Amino acid sequence: MSGCHVQPEQMFNLIFGYNDQYAEVVSSTNAVVGTNELLGTVVPSGEVWVVTAALAFDVQTAASAICIGLYGGSEYYYAIREKSPAAASPVNLVSTYVMKPGDKALGRFFGCVAGDDIYAHFLGYKMKLSQ
Repeated sequence: MSGCHVQPEQMFNLIFGYNDQYAEVVSSTNAVVGTNELLGTVVPSGEVWVVTAALAFDVQTAASAICIGLYGGSEYYYAIREKSPAAASPVNLVSTYVMKPGDKALGRFFGCVAGDDIYAHFLGYKMKLSQ
């Protein structure tokens, strides 16, 4: 009988309750003038979602700023804020942040022009919390 061999990268999943991948794209093809938000799905109770990479961009306009982070129900938390990215040039986040129940992934765009196409992509994984 062979022993159970677990790769080191798998230990995190076993210990902390990996449940599923998190991949979401949110968009608007008719932004309003000024500030626009793209919000992801609400993290349900009993889970945390870990974002490990994200990007956001405005196809037509060099926005005055683009932020990536999370919306916690009444507060905005930015993991990155980039001023004046070129049109169609993505703001990239390769980092990790954790969203608790009730949070939503966020792409926030400042200085949009009416009718802009804006996109935000979020990647990571979901974890079940012990009850």
